[in-house]
Formats: sequence, C-alpha cells, structure tokens
Amino acid sequence: MATSVNVAAPARVNVPAFVFRLGNEVRTIFDRRVARFDLTMQQAGLLLHCTDPMTPAQIAPILGTDTAGMTRLADRLEGRGLVRRRRNPDDRRSILLEPTPAAKAIIPELRRIFRATARELVGDLSPSEQELLGGLLRRVAANARAASDHI
Repeated sequence: MATSVNVAAPARVNVPAFVFRLGNEVRTIFDRRVARFDLTMQQAGLLLHCTDPMTPAQIAPILGTDTAGMTRLADRLEGRGLVRRRRNPDDRRSILLEPTPAAKAIIPELRRIFRATARELVGDLSPSEQELLGGLLRRVAANARAASDHI
C-alpha cells in the first residue's frame, strides 16, 4: 500500500544522500519480494533481461554493474541452473546468456513483482510528475556515468 509522503518537509534535502538512500530502500524492497525465489533484485533483473539471449556486455549497463559483476552474477545463476552460457554465433570471442527452462518458469512471476512494485513506488504521481521525475533521474544518471568515467 502506498503511503502519502509530505514532500514539502524538510525544506532542504541533501539530494545525493537521498538518492543513495532511496536506491538502497528500493533494492531492499525488491530483494525481499524476490527472496522466495532465492534471488536478489540484480539476479532477477538479469533473468528478466536475458529472455532473449544477450551478451553480458549488453546486460551489464542495464543492471548497473561491470564485467566482473556480470561474471559473478552469471556464475551464481548458472550454478543454480537458471542461465546457461553459449558461444555467440555472431562473435566467437563473446558468449550469450540465456535462461534455462527453470528460469523461464519463474520469469512471469518476477515480471509481475517488478511491475507491481514499480506501480507502488510511483503510482500516486501524476503522469506529468512521473515524466518530470524520469527526466531528472536520467540527468542524475548521466552525471553519475560521467563521474565514473573520471575514476
């Protein structure tokens, strides 16, 4: 159930700290909701994005991880029988990740969980507020990508 939040107080918000805290809270919500599948939000996200075979490099930016993180995610899910790696027929230097039948059986429920949770998080925002928020968050994300390029 969505809770009404007084967005007027406090008057000043430490935006970077707030965004960081919000990210953690959202991850916790998703992690709890997919825990019954013994998955984390990031693992569930990988399964949802590789419904068609994809390379780890294609999925990594969507999940907000790097090559090493993708390798660990794929290793865990492959070890549990939820994804398999196969050679990319278009580029023999890379692999494709694809869901196994076991993963395909739970993907519809994972999709429902993600959609329902997303609706809960922004459902009380008007379409114009959602559009404004989306634009602002895209700018923050672009700034984050630019900052990570300087590390």
